[in-house]
Order: sequence, then structure tokens, then C-alpha cells
Amino acid sequence: MLNKLQGWKNSFSRSQFEQQIPCTLIIYSRMSSQRFAHDPDKAIWIGQFNLYDTTSRPFRDEITALRKELNTVYLQPHAIASQHRNALALSTLNWLDEAGLMTEIESLFSESVLSFTNLMFSDYGNGPTRHGAWSRWIQKKFTLLPRISSYLTLPPLPVNTGEPPPQIRKQSVEMTPVPYQKLRYSFLFIPVLLAGAIAGSLLWSLDFNIQRNAIVNNLVAEFDATAPNALQQRFTIIQQMKNLSDAISHHDKPYFFIIELTPSDMFISKLDKSITEFSRSPLYVAHDKILFLI
Repeated sequence: MLNKLQGWKNSFSRSQFEQQIPCTLIIYSRMSSQRFAHDPDKAIWIGQFNLYDTTSRPFRDEITALRKELNTVYLQPHAIASQHRNALALSTLNWLDEAGLMTEIESLFSESVLSFTNLMFSDYGNGPTRHGAWSRWIQKKFTLLPRISSYLTLPPLPVNTGEPPPQIRKQSVEMTPVPYQKLRYSFLFIPVLLAGAIAGSLLWSLDFNIQRNAIVNNLVAEFDATAPNALQQRFTIIQQMKNLSDAISHHDKPYFFIIELTPSDMFISKLDKSITEFSRSPLYVAHDKILFLI
């Protein structure tokens, strides 16, 4: 397990990624015999899973809060199954501490791009299928071995209880061409007409470049504001970025007289930066959330 944690730390080193990746740590354990009559394979969870909560939290503070929550079971009249589950959850935390795994998990979040957001326990079975390091620690500590289960179920996934945050889009700035004064003298009509055409072209060009800059900035801001694990939303934004980048590179303009005042390479580099970042994201390659199985 220590080697696996070190491997994850190397895979998600800060030198390989630019942005933090929010991560929920889930500890799976088979702790009690309490089950739902209508769905015996459904897990019982300790903690809430919010896919959209990307706020980074101190790992040790969450462990301390979880210990306090588990200890309150002994001070209140709860069912024996709940007491059994919380007792084994506490013993699991104690084993992680004594085995040195808790320190390694904490360093995984502090020395990599993985940002710790939440901690959960999953009680999804009645006893392990074989005795491992945790069972041996229980035997040494309490002179007993956990019961052995006759079957193994796959670790369940938590149900998302959060709501996506509202997205605020900036309105593009539109400029109205300045009206021209009427000519007084007919012999000045031609040069003034040429000057007006040049001024109109510049104004249209300025408005076009302002709108293009706003569209590029809005797409980049929307991509940055979207949660890294919202793959479908990010994929849609990236597709829009690719289409816009192709249009800019081919110098697509609504009218022939519009001048590109801003170099197209500046817009393309902004879009390509987000496109490259998304293509290198491990969440995009894996097409799944990052869950740690213990």
C-alpha cells in the first residue's frame, strides 16, 4: 500500500499538471451486518459526497472531525449495528495511523496536484473475505479476528448530493458607429465619403475584434470555472474552442472590409492552452472520477 501511495504521488506530481484536481478520499470496509431489506447490496455511507464541492480542506482536520462524529455513537442510544460499524471505523483509522499510511495519504495531497475535498466511509459488507494486515492488527490489538464473509461484492459508488453552481456569463461589449455630420459643400463629398468609409471600416473592425476577444475570454473563463470532473461540460466547451480556433486560423470574417487589428496567434494561443491542458488531464484519459480504494 505504501508503494501504491508513492506511485500515485509520482503520477500526480506538480511538475506534470498546472491545475489542482479535487479529490474525495473514500475508505471502503466491510464493517457491519446492517443491510436494507429492499436492497441488501446497498452500502451505508458515513459522510456526504458532493461532486461540485471543490473547496480544499486540511486533511488532518477532517480526520479529527470524523473521529468526533464516530465517538458520539457511544454517548447516545444507537442500534448495535451502528455501534459495531463506528467501532470498526475507528479501529480502521487507528490502524492507518499506526501503520504509517495516514501520513503517506496526507503527503499525497500536500505534495501533488490532488486537492483533498472530502472524506467518506463505505460500509458495504459483513466481514472481509480473507484476513490481511488490518485483521492481523485487530488480532494483535484486541486478541480477536474479524469474521470472514462468504462472498465479495464490488465497491459501490456514492450518490452525488450536490447541485452544480450557477454559471455567470459576461455580456459582450457592443460599440455603435459614430454618426456623421451632413456635408455643406458638394465638392467635398468624394474625399469625405472616402474618409467615412475608412472610419466605418475601422469602427466595424474594432467592434469585431472586441467581440472576438470577449468570446475567447468567456470560453476560457467558462472552462476554468467548470469542475475538472464535469467531463461532458468541459468536452462541449473544448469543442467550441476548437471550432473557434479553426475559424480564426482561416481568417473567417463576416465582411471583407473588416481588418484584424489583433494578431490571430494571440487568440489561438489562449484557446490552445486550455485545449492542451484538457487533453493532458488524467480525468479526460480515464473518463471517470478519482476514487481511492483501501
